[in-house]
Amino acid sequence: MRLVPIVLIISFLLVGSCNNAESVSNNSVKQHTDSTLTMEAIVLGKQEKTTVKQILITEDLDNPEIASNLNKITEQSSQDIIRSQKYDLFWLDLKKVSETDVNIQDIKVGSIIRFKVENEQLDTMPPTITAKEIQIIDSK
Repeated sequence: MRLVPIVLIISFLLVGSCNNAESVSNNSVKQHTDSTLTMEAIVLGKQEKTTVKQILITEDLDNPEIASNLNKITEQSSQDIIRSQKYDLFWLDLKKVSETDVNIQDIKVGSIIRFKVENEQLDTMPPTITAKEIQIIDSK
């Protein structure tokens, strides 16, 4: 009779731990249903090389310093903006964007854009994001 309560306690503990393990494994298996991520950014500069289609962007749309000093920031070269290390910067690679979707020449420094990310390359400085689609929201 003394063993019955101990067996019941052990049984409850085992059942509880099995349910918890199942929920943990289900959470780790969940994946995104949409493989692309849509983001918005401000264009701060363009790659100086004419053969490379990259623009310098920041996703920090709510930064009051960027909003108040946008004209001053965009007058600097891309390399000077990168050297300042003040902002969360990315290169946006446009090589996979169709010219029928948007004319890359229409993307002006200071514009706000929306784009779909295909992949991210972290071994560049700043990191490079490859865009699949791009849309100009607000052109300066």
